[in-house]
Parts: sequence; structure tokens; C-alpha cells
Amino acid sequence: MPELTSWLFLRQGKFYLAESCLVDEPEAIEPEGVLCVDLGQAKLATDSTCERFSGEVLERTHLRYARLWQRLEKRGTQSARRHLRKPRSKERNFVRPMNAMIARRVVEKARKHRAAIVLEELTGIRARRLLHDGWLD
Repeated sequence: MPELTSWLFLRQGKFYLAESCLVDEPEAIEPEGVLCVDLGQAKLATDSTCERFSGEVLERTHLRYARLWQRLEKRGTQSARRHLRKPRSKERNFVRPMNAMIARRVVEKARKHRAAIVLEELTGIRARRLLHDGWLD
């Protein structure tokens, strides 16, 4: 039996206790269908049932922080450079759980319909697009 461990650590003035535990591995499900997911820019993801996962909130947040970065970089003072560090981590901390929420919804939908998840093939997409549109003639 593996040894269980725990860690006590201090982060930003708060103490946290992390413990490892053993979890039973879930039973593998034999898929009965396929749930295709198309990744994009305007809509973060669209699945094969035409459900769209919008990135509108993320885009607005990114634009807000981009304008803030632009103002701070333009100012160029030492204080402005110090303040540049904060928005980057704030945006990252906002985006990560939103992406995780979308991924969780796709996985739950696939589990509910007993379907395998298939992502689009993105390798070489730029070259395929150029050839398809005749840009490389």
C-alpha cells in the first residue's frame, strides 16, 4: 500500500494543507457514438450537436486587459511596469477556470450520451487552408 503524504505550505500569507489520497479508478465506458468538437476563435468550441460554447466573455476580458497594458506600457514609469505584472496573472486566473468549465461540459455531455470525444485535426491547417483557397497558386 502506497504511503499517503500531506504538505503544509504558506501562499500569500495563508496556510494551506494538501493531502494525497487514493481514489478508485473509474470503470472504462465503451463508447456508443462520437461527439465531435470543432475549436475556433469566435466560438471557442462547437460540438456535433451544434451546441456552441462562446468565448465572448473571455474576449471582452482580454480586450479590457489589453487596453490597460497599452496604457501602462505607454506611460513607461517604474510604477507602471510594476503594475503590468498584476493584470497578466488576473487575466490568466480568469481564463483558466472558464476553459475548464467548457471542457467539463463537453466531457459531461459525452458521458451522458456514452460518446467518444473527437477533436478536429489542426496539424497543417494553415497550409491546407492556403491550398484550398488557392492562395498558393
